[in-house]
Amino acid sequence: MREIHIYLLILLAAGLSMGYSFRLGIDFYDSPMDVASCTVGVDPTATNGYDLGLDVPAPPPFMMFDAQIIPEDAVFNYHVDIRSDADTLQVWQIQFWNYTAPSIIARWAPSEAPSDSIRKTYIGHGLAPDTTVVWVDMSVEDSLVTPVGYLAFVKFTQDIEPPPLDSVPPVISDWIPNDGDTAVPGSTHVIFTATDETELDTSFGATHLWVNGMDVFLASTRTPVAGGVRVDYAPFTPFGAGSTITAIAEVRDRGTPPNVTTDTIVFTISDSGGTVDTLHTLRVEVMLAPPPMTLSGSKVDIIELSLSDTTNMMGMATFDSLAENTYTVVASRVDYFSAGTTVTMDRDTLILFTLEEDTTGGGGGLTVSGVVSLLGTSDYSGSIVELMDIMGDSTVGTDTTDISGYYTITGIMPGLHKITASHDGYASDSAFLLLFFEDTTVNFELAMSDSGYLLIIDWDNGEELVPFGIGPAEWLYEVFSASAFGAGISLSSQDPDITELDLSGYIAVALVTPTRVGLTSVVDDSSLQALIDYADSGGNIYWEGPDAGTDYGDGSAVGRDFFALFGVDYAAEGFSATTGNIEEIALSVYGEWDTVGYAFQTGADHYIDELTVTTGFQTAYSVGGPAPAVSSTRTVWFDDGPFRRRCISTFYLAAVDSGEVRDNYTHWFLYDLLEMTGITEHHYPEDVSLITVEPNPFNAACKITVSGFGVQVSGIEIYDISGRIVENIPIRAGLRPAQDGSETHPYEVIWNPESSLPSGVYLAIIRGADGNIETGRRLFLVR
Repeated sequence: MREIHIYLLILLAAGLSMGYSFRLGIDFYDSPMDVASCTVGVDPTATNGYDLGLDVPAPPPFMMFDAQIIPEDAVFNYHVDIRSDADTLQVWQIQFWNYTAPSIIARWAPSEAPSDSIRKTYIGHGLAPDTTVVWVDMSVEDSLVTPVGYLAFVKFTQDIEPPPLDSVPPVISDWIPNDGDTAVPGSTHVIFTATDETELDTSFGATHLWVNGMDVFLASTRTPVAGGVRVDYAPFTPFGAGSTITAIAEVRDRGTPPNVTTDTIVFTISDSGGTVDTLHTLRVEVMLAPPPMTLSGSKVDIIELSLSDTTNMMGMATFDSLAENTYTVVASRVDYFSAGTTVTMDRDTLILFTLEEDTTGGGGGLTVSGVVSLLGTSDYSGSIVELMDIMGDSTVGTDTTDISGYYTITGIMPGLHKITASHDGYASDSAFLLLFFEDTTVNFELAMSDSGYLLIIDWDNGEELVPFGIGPAEWLYEVFSASAFGAGISLSSQDPDITELDLSGYIAVALVTPTRVGLTSVVDDSSLQALIDYADSGGNIYWEGPDAGTDYGDGSAVGRDFFALFGVDYAAEGFSATTGNIEEIALSVYGEWDTVGYAFQTGADHYIDELTVTTGFQTAYSVGGPAPAVSSTRTVWFDDGPFRRRCISTFYLAAVDSGEVRDNYTHWFLYDLLEMTGITEHHYPEDVSLITVEPNPFNAACKITVSGFGVQVSGIEIYDISGRIVENIPIRAGLRPAQDGSETHPYEVIWNPESSLPSGVYLAIIRGADGNIETGRRLFLVR
């Protein structure tokens, strides 16, 4: 059987900003009834190899007339062959089978042939590719007769610069197993990563992986990575024990000509064990619906390990060297709803999330909502609900209830949280909740604070000078609430109208006013008069005011009257200091002095007022740092008759560095502020006051100590961050009371985690006899 070869030459130029594309169909006639068709062309997305979706392979011709394109170095022939527009020269060879006529006629549509000021298309025939004797302009003519024994060509020209030469080859790395390893039998994969600094060629046939001589690339899993691809081959039949495995990888880039890299490893399979560890890579791809301009910026968390990563522009986040275990993986993004799953890491793994856009205006994330009802009234408005992320100790969101008591907090990222509901004149309530994939409802019912001891009036102008993004009043509330008196302490709303607060049910109030930094207003005269009236009726007052003298001692007439209640004179306003007016504080507890550091060494500590004692006694003074202008006195107590106590402080008690000294001082402070009114020790609120963990972080075991007042603690529960309980430690008879029936002995337990528990963050929960969570503490296990 005779064979004829037709070569189609296409001369292209590269570098067009948008690329160039065309398709040219050619029909070949052996007789009027015997016709075979081929299509040639170029496209910016095509390569010079096989491109799925662009090229069409040709089946064997059998007994009928056929025309097939024979590319160079190809495994099979084509009926449609679309190639890259970035090459300067392309040659298409067409072979015919089962023809009978003395010549073959080629026909095409002239309108499909590229022809403009910089492009021309021609077809011709000759005896060899470089001996063309006849040329026809394909945009003018519509056919060409090719005699038997002649070759035919199509030539396409463009007047542009050739592409720059890419001389940097791709890189093959991150083999698993490595060269020379002894691998574990039964579960070993062959894995490598291929990358290129410009563009790796990931088209069909451009990448190869031979394992013991067999090309297994088509049987491998390919995962996109930055700049390339990760190839993972899992053998259909596990590698046999004692066998030697040779793996060869070959990759190429899209350079002209392409750069090719080959790498070889050899490893063995042992009967048992091996040097390959059990660490794996988790890749998480986060898609967005609808898709934005970029997929970068989504947050991916592995909850058990407290690990986070942010997706790149391909939407991919990567976690390397994960031990074999089961993990909770959560993907989140602002203005999108979160998603999550659990994954068992027994090999390198890819998981995919699709986050749906939040079109409700809620900002994405999760939502907590519910109703705060108030006993004794039908108007439930005005309660403040605060959500805290206790893993980061920061406020996630707040809301104020409407008349029906409804609240909602949106845009919450997954994690462990504490939610608290409070209302003036009512006892606050709180609960722990774990949020991952679903919205949650939490309802509260608040009772009147008949036994309320102390109201903290939050008049700090909303400053956030303290760590964790909360103000001085909120931080003082946390310190006081952790004391033995915590259940009887309430916090007002921000900068309230004090005339509208019912202070009659409180033994004492604590007023917190701000520093001069960012100061926008002072307490108004009517509110100050309400505090004066409260003091005249027998109420005790503690005032934290770094600028109390400046703003009130030298302020309005009512402000001066209020300042005069505290047995001090305003000595000086302090001065600006780059390291703060106060570096250390000396505190007196029953006549014994302790000197401790002070947290603020910034603008929060500038212009701190200095006091002199007139009728009271000093309990704190500044130490170190700049010399005071007049006096180092910072805290003064004043007794105005039996059970009438007032105290003024120009430093923030919560900012004392030493927790132990601060807690002792706080206990004495509150005892004197409240006990002097006649409250006896056995009336202290029955609340857990302290939970300590030593050491923390820890490796093998830790000691958990619980101390406080009352006998209501029933057990200690340990949770992992996914909300799964990993240990339950019951306290058989509660905490044992001391001989006088007032104070309990500390209760200690040793927690020795099971070896199967991974490193990470855990939570110790103190459970009350009523089943409610009383408090908690983070534990950091480091293997």
